[in-house]
Amino acid sequence: MFEQNVTLQVNGQSAVTSDVLTPIPAGAECTVTETGAGSSDEDQRPEPVTVTIPWNSETQESGVVTASLTNFYSAGSVEVSKSLAGDDIAVEAAKGRVFELLVTCQVEETSSTGESIRSDVYSGTVRIKGGQTKYLGDEGKPRLLPLGSKCFAAETDTGGAAKVTIDHDSFENGAEVAKGTPENLQRLTISAVNTFDNAALTVSKKVVGLETDAKYTFALSCTTPDAGVDGVVGDAAYALSPADTNFTLGHGEKRTINLPAGVTCQVVETDVPEGAAVSMVDTDATTPGGGRDGVVAAISGADNAVAITNTFPGGTPGKQSPLAATGGQALGAIGVLGAGLLLIGGALFLLRQRRSSETVHLSVNGE
Repeated sequence: MFEQNVTLQVNGQSAVTSDVLTPIPAGAECTVTETGAGSSDEDQRPEPVTVTIPWNSETQESGVVTASLTNFYSAGSVEVSKSLAGDDIAVEAAKGRVFELLVTCQVEETSSTGESIRSDVYSGTVRIKGGQTKYLGDEGKPRLLPLGSKCFAAETDTGGAAKVTIDHDSFENGAEVAKGTPENLQRLTISAVNTFDNAALTVSKKVVGLETDAKYTFALSCTTPDAGVDGVVGDAAYALSPADTNFTLGHGEKRTINLPAGVTCQVVETDVPEGAAVSMVDTDATTPGGGRDGVVAAISGADNAVAITNTFPGGTPGKQSPLAATGGQALGAIGVLGAGLLLIGGALFLLRQRRSSETVHLSVNGE
């Protein structure tokens, strides 16, 4: 009786053949039974194959016969899909943004000590924009994943999203290559949805020491986090509307600008009137200038504000300051005052002239 155990290492090949097993006499019937089939489909394992050893008349010895067993493997590939949801302004701002997801595919195996271990069959970063679907592959070909593989993802760059939802985010709920479809490549899908919120920034104006209807000009600029070249996160300019980029405010007025959450904005007053001292108070004390630099970083919600005050010398809010009058106003006042003095002087002169005439006249009459 001849009995021998044979192990064949496939190593990615589609077929593998053992060495010739000897010595087996011609005419012997041999049965080949597969006792271990790796990760092939369990429900399609090959049945035992029986062969008869032939006689080679040329060499006058036992011939060689091949017993063939075929294993079927269900395999899959994985694709990553990205979509955007949330408030209109924020979603529009995120359309060109690049997001990064770390995709991992693992199989659960049993070690030589009987322990259950998880081994990676794929791990890599996928860079993707909203609305895109990307396949994991090598040189344009789908990355093949063996039966039992479970794939899941974690987003490493959310692009400032308020919330990220991934349908397969752990091994326990991973997208799995199932058995039973060796003739077709299974397509696994991992879907990630990033939800974005709008926010608001309110700019207000106050004038101290000058009662005026004058308008004061302001400039607003904002940046947004962006994964640029090679995934390095940097600040990219956020495009504001012309009406929000430059605007004017008078005393007691304010302007609210709707923005995507996550942007960082700075307000500056331009064309500051001569003699005015400008001060700012904002709602973000974490910036280098504290809460007095007009910068609000990573805004969220609606309670973001920058209050700008122009203080002119002297006076109190709502009262005209004499020192705050313009040169033309001062000269005009002096001109009016001078004219008044001239009129008064003229009146005095006429009065004195008239009285002098009367005095002379009376003297004449007295004669």
